[in-house]
Amino acid sequence: MQITLAIAMVAYVLAAIAQLMRASLVGDIKAGNVNIDDLESADTFVVTTGWIVLLATLVAGIVFITWFHRSRTNIAYFGLHKPDLGPGWSVGCWFVPILNLLFPAMIASDIWRGSEARRVTDATEQEADASPGFGRKQWILCWWGLLVFAVLLSRAAAWVVDDSTLDGVRTVDRMSAVASIVFAVAGLFAMIVVGKISAFQGERIAELEAPREGRSSGV
Repeated sequence: MQITLAIAMVAYVLAAIAQLMRASLVGDIKAGNVNIDDLESADTFVVTTGWIVLLATLVAGIVFITWFHRSRTNIAYFGLHKPDLGPGWSVGCWFVPILNLLFPAMIASDIWRGSEARRVTDATEQEADASPGFGRKQWILCWWGLLVFAVLLSRAAAWVVDDSTLDGVRTVDRMSAVASIVFAVAGLFAMIVVGKISAFQGERIAELEAPREGRSSGV
């Protein structure tokens, strides 16, 4: 899980470098100081990193959604928190327009709450919200907020900006580079969220299996 996210992060960083390099060359074209071979190489670099990003994102997405669904399914097994949305939404939420802007973060929050050691009540929830430092809400907000921002920025670069002019091409590349960097940072927060939830669930599974092992050894 963590490896696929890390690979995707590296791919997005490479894409940002490629996009910024081409944006710089487009500026040189306007000044009349560019070599056509350099421009073709920059185009090739952008296209190549684009395919790498697509493949890395596809693999990371499949692995992440598989982990997401399995983690959500474990919540019923732990019995610490009853989520509002059923396990099926942990897969379906990614593919329903509009809902996919909100539901994944909501489900991630439910998974986190249902994986922690303490049973969630209104009192413990208020206590957690009042405690200083980063907690469940902050980690998930950073991950999901950055991811949504990166998606919207990349869509704006592709659909809103006119890339039929040199200025337009340079603007698209710069916006796409920023989006790629934000995607990479969102991936880092995703790794943190995945790591924390996986650690919580590992502890819960060990706690639930300990009495069973004790009974087996006592027979």
